[in-house]
Amino acid sequence: MVSGFAFSLLLLGRLGLRGVVACTAAALVASVGLLISASGGAFLGCALMLLLLLVVGLLLARRYHPGNFKRIAIGGAASVAVASVFLWGAGLHALGDPPEPPSEPVGGNPSPTWESPLWEVRVTNWSLALDQWRASPLIGQGARMYHVYAVKHWPGSMNWAHGDPEFAHNDYLQLLAEYGAIGLGLFLWVLLAHLASGLRYLWQQVREEGRERRESRSGLCLGALLGIAGYTVLSLFDFSLHLPANVIPLAFACAILANPGGHQAPRHERGSRQVRSVGLQLAIPAIGLALLAVGPFFFHGEIRLHQAEQLPLSEYSQILAHVDQSLQSDDRNFHTHRLRGYAQMKFGYDFDIEAIRAAFMGRAALSFERALEINPYDLFSIVGRARCLDETGEPDRAEELFQQAIELAPWRREPHLRYGDHHLRRGMDLIKENLVAAIGRFELGKEEFLKSRQSNERVPFDRDDDPDMIMAGRYLSIAYEEHGKRLAHAASLFRREGDTRRERAFLGAARDNFARAASEAPDRAGLGSQIAGGLNLVKARLAELDELGAGLPVVPRATSGD
Repeated sequence: MVSGFAFSLLLLGRLGLRGVVACTAAALVASVGLLISASGGAFLGCALMLLLLLVVGLLLARRYHPGNFKRIAIGGAASVAVASVFLWGAGLHALGDPPEPPSEPVGGNPSPTWESPLWEVRVTNWSLALDQWRASPLIGQGARMYHVYAVKHWPGSMNWAHGDPEFAHNDYLQLLAEYGAIGLGLFLWVLLAHLASGLRYLWQQVREEGRERRESRSGLCLGALLGIAGYTVLSLFDFSLHLPANVIPLAFACAILANPGGHQAPRHERGSRQVRSVGLQLAIPAIGLALLAVGPFFFHGEIRLHQAEQLPLSEYSQILAHVDQSLQSDDRNFHTHRLRGYAQMKFGYDFDIEAIRAAFMGRAALSFERALEINPYDLFSIVGRARCLDETGEPDRAEELFQQAIELAPWRREPHLRYGDHHLRRGMDLIKENLVAAIGRFELGKEEFLKSRQSNERVPFDRDDDPDMIMAGRYLSIAYEEHGKRLAHAASLFRREGDTRRERAFLGAARDNFARAASEAPDRAGLGSQIAGGLNLVKARLAELDELGAGLPVVPRATSGD
């Protein structure tokens, strides 16, 4: 936007020496900034801006410098052609480059797609936006619902090239998915109306005589057109218009184009049309004043929430103080309720007294529930509430929420990680009364931890140093060891009865469980350990049976009573 205004004022503005120096410096700084950004969409947008600048410049040169028009046209066209070729090449190269690969394996994925070009990532985003639009063609699925849809349907074969697919990287397609054909049509109507107003004014200035008095306004009009042209191209490849820092200068440019001449119609041309527009003219500032009046009511809450978000979760007392004051100003912000829930949950985890822990976990569950009433699709509130229900003795309801979270975001790490913790907790509850069921839970937990490690996020870590996998392995090792001991004890009873076939069968099962215990936690299976001792005893007795020529074993089926 800055480069567009700077070049336009240099071309059309009646500037003194200071103005020329200021605009030249602004044009150079903005151009260098664009080059440093290495944004493919920005490069392509600049190519369109140069083409538009060339067209306007040639029209002016033909009118005011007809004798030198041919020389001006050749020089201008050659310069713009060289610059456009460079910008197009740089833009396509930037969009075609793969993301920078991580230095370590990511997520344990055996076949990562980090070599995929950005085009492939963009096409995936765009296809998801189109799929979402087809579900509700006219009015769309609602503001910011692309994020929910994309997280749920993101292909598992692709990594997150840019973290979360929060935006479609195409403003028009995201607008179409979230607000439907009606929303996109209204946006394009407003945009094209402003562009038409600016182009009409420039064309009039080119054709009119005595335009010297309006040259500065023509420069502003052309600058606004150039800036919007750059944004329209950039928005094809990015989410620039979803950022307030970009929308504000775009609105500034549209305000110039809405009345580029800066004048009102002559008095004798005013009539019923002006009377009909009075309501609209009053409505626009009224809406602005209403926004200004409402803003202070939310300002205090936003400031308090921002202060709370800057604190580490370990400072839960201060966080709770800030969020409680924030909720007094705005009770409809699910981010505030979610943060309150996590602070209360952390508060509970830090207490060993069961009653105090349960009380804070119950409060945290209510905070998460309130957040989900406002935004039922908030993944972290779903997971947080499930964790609280686990702590307050409602594992079945917690399991439903974990499954809901995984269905909502099957390729996110957090739901699988916490669901794995849930399985380990259930396994520990079952280990005394039903060892086989406990082993099943531990195996499910390990499977969820593996899924969390393979989730396609940028979470680099060594396979052998994953603390969750190590913890699940240790739980499984203990359970397998205990199961092996029980099977070996049962085999000794059959030995007393002289039933060598059943003894062999139970010894074989015991050997397998001791071996699993050793493989799940190698640090527990060293020389002299109980696992190694039990395994050696079982193998020795099996060797004795082999020497005695016992018959083929009958493998026992594990039951809850084993």
